[in-house]
Amino acid sequence: MNNTTLTNMSWLNDTTNATEANRTYFDMETGVRGVIVPVIFASIILVGVAGNILVMVVLLCKKEHIQNTTNIFILNLSIADLLFLIFCGPFQTYLFSGDSWIFGTFLCKFVHYGNYTNMIASIYNLLVMSVDRYIAIVHAIKSREIRNPRYAWIVESVIWSMSLLMAIPIAIAYKTESAGGYTRDEQEVLVCMDSWNTWSERVSYFTTLFVCCYVIPLLCISLCYILLVRSLQDRPRHGQQNTKKKVTKMVTVVVIMFAVCWFPHWMILMWNMYADFPFTMATFVLRMLANTLMYLNSCCNPFIYAFMSKNFRKGFHKAVTGKLSSFSFRKKSVHNPGNEDDTELQNNIPLKRSYLGVNQPDNGVTGSTEVDAASLKNGLLNNGHTRT
Repeated sequence: MNNTTLTNMSWLNDTTNATEANRTYFDMETGVRGVIVPVIFASIILVGVAGNILVMVVLLCKKEHIQNTTNIFILNLSIADLLFLIFCGPFQTYLFSGDSWIFGTFLCKFVHYGNYTNMIASIYNLLVMSVDRYIAIVHAIKSREIRNPRYAWIVESVIWSMSLLMAIPIAIAYKTESAGGYTRDEQEVLVCMDSWNTWSERVSYFTTLFVCCYVIPLLCISLCYILLVRSLQDRPRHGQQNTKKKVTKMVTVVVIMFAVCWFPHWMILMWNMYADFPFTMATFVLRMLANTLMYLNSCCNPFIYAFMSKNFRKGFHKAVTGKLSSFSFRKKSVHNPGNEDDTELQNNIPLKRSYLGVNQPDNGVTGSTEVDAASLKNGLLNNGHTRT
């Protein structure tokens, strides 16, 4: 094993080289490692698992719910976040509160491979959802040809295939190693760590991940939402100020959550790649904070992308009260039997139909309908209701 790997561990278990500085981690008071860390991690993980499961239950209760493009993306985001929390959470809690890896080489490889696979899938689902929301709102008419379930599942197939392939080096590199001869209660301490053939291989791989899984997604997500907000601001229609405020608020939350929750993780990883990373009590707290924020992102995604929608809140309430079988995202009115809440569901904001040429309230109550020439020309009216 290359000696450099002993002093450069992964984000999941980068705390166990044989240096004296790293012994600070092993000799830490049990009050911090044995109580505080598990409580914090377990609380976030439980909330995240419950939230993502509820989203999946609401979406899967009826087949028609997953015939919606954005619902498909939300479903896969929830699956990725759920698996990320399940794969990473319990083992990460153990690693921060225990001493030695006791689960063997297979689980060492499998847990890390599954964790990185779901991490990548979660990030790219966030990216795809931002692009989908931009297309649905800014190019509502043109998007009808490409925003359909078939294409959505093709995109998801690409995302999951790419995630599985990108994580293969992790499965190859991770193995169980001795912590430099360090012992605890006369037992040799074993660690689950990444051991690469050369240091340059490790740097190249994680730098590529940093660019592909943080820099590029963050830039694309930010660009999509900036263009979306600008498009809404350029539409001087009466009564849309509340919509613009809601969009701006949601966009701000999405971008800040993604940037803040993932930045510490990548900062520590790049620090570890390109500089001498110190293993001290302070950096232990920093690493714990970085991992906590990652879990927090997967925990908050259901609330940002699903529960902010009025439809999902209704579905959540029916799931809790046992009436989910009677719930549907489709809400018809007397004069407009179309899917009144579809636009809100797709964009998680209560957009008015005026964006598609029909000025109608988003609350399902029939209001005045004004159809412009462009709407008629493009065939937006079909049998008396609006197509979305």
